[in-house]
Amino acid sequence: MRTTHLILLLLSFLGLSSSFGPDDPEVQLYMEHGSPKSSLRQLGPNDARSVVEKFLARMTSSIESKDTSIIDGLFQPGFIFKGCKGSYTKQQVVGMISRIPAATRIDFVLKTVEDFGESIKYTVTVSGFGESPLEAEFTLNKIDQQLQSGSIPKCKKSFIRRSQLPVRHDPNHTFRNIVRRLNIVIASRDTTSISKLFDKNFEFTSCPQVYNLARFIVDIINLPYNIEVTYKLIHSKWTEEGFIEGYVSINIPKIGSLHATFVYNPERKVLMSGKKDCETSRKFGGSKRALLANRKETNSTKIVERFLDSLKEIVETRDPGNIGTILDDEFLFRGCRGHYNKNEASKKISSIPVEEFLEFELKSTKYNSEKGQIEFILSVSFLSKNPIEAEFVYCPYKNVLKSGKILRCPAERFQKLN
Repeated sequence: MRTTHLILLLLSFLGLSSSFGPDDPEVQLYMEHGSPKSSLRQLGPNDARSVVEKFLARMTSSIESKDTSIIDGLFQPGFIFKGCKGSYTKQQVVGMISRIPAATRIDFVLKTVEDFGESIKYTVTVSGFGESPLEAEFTLNKIDQQLQSGSIPKCKKSFIRRSQLPVRHDPNHTFRNIVRRLNIVIASRDTTSISKLFDKNFEFTSCPQVYNLARFIVDIINLPYNIEVTYKLIHSKWTEEGFIEGYVSINIPKIGSLHATFVYNPERKVLMSGKKDCETSRKFGGSKRALLANRKETNSTKIVERFLDSLKEIVETRDPGNIGTILDDEFLFRGCRGHYNKNEASKKISSIPVEEFLEFELKSTKYNSEKGQIEFILSVSFLSKNPIEAEFVYCPYKNVLKSGKILRCPAERFQKLN
């Protein structure tokens, strides 16, 4: 499993302070009656180094805990790590650390320590993840024992060794295949197929909006089926990092065309990012409004119908684990005799007798353009009970139900169901 250099560095230096809290004698030097003193005395070189070494000594247990709440406590809310390929927030760093394999072993060496009164700046080198050690610099706050910031002071042109780069064949040949796949999956409007072509951190920069992967895919799948979106490669090239940068035209009949640059990772076979060419795409400015104006409710209906096909198969298993896969973690169903969260709803559905054959009839759909979700009304028929009507909110990107509720609750109708 390949691990980025950012994660390698953070693993050694960010899993340090989980067990070094205000009760430690070093911390008590700066606390009085539960509050920081108005002025902090500066530690001697050996004292400051001792504080940092205590962090490093606790590195292993902190990383092995895999507890996101412990990892989260290592950073100040505004923590930023400046890497060679961008900056990373506290949330991004915590997420990366929590996904590191448990068997990962790290060796580190503390190089320099500087005491600045309220904080300590230190430099560390890490080995164990490559042929040469890596170096990073961090600033630790003495009072709250949290990291304020981190950075890589010296960046190489590329983190990828030449021996690791794929064979540099014709980039146009590779990117034409990507464009061909894009055209096929976009025509299908299938969220699973589309998402496989993109990195989970994919972002598309427009003029001036920036869309994350979820928003990008939602906009694609909600294009009317009668509008055929066509990607065409204009030219491409290799980058120093071993990626392929492709410049494409995107044509939408009766609306216009735009140009954009996409970055493709040939090793992982995913698109990493995209950026609209705002200068050549000015005439496309009204396309969003045009698409919204031409969007048809029948498109939302087809999307929901596909979901209902898979929903029926999953419900027929009566397996609460399978049923839970189509419900959002925050799912809430408002029934006539109470509310049910994801786990409760999964168990209730799984308790329906196997011989009780269920039929779904889609009554209506409505696309919510602001949230990228589809609201629909469904009639559920039972062999031994009267049909019930419920309204659901469906997220097509995540392919899950966000919420649901019974529309009408006649007592005699729901007495046996609830």
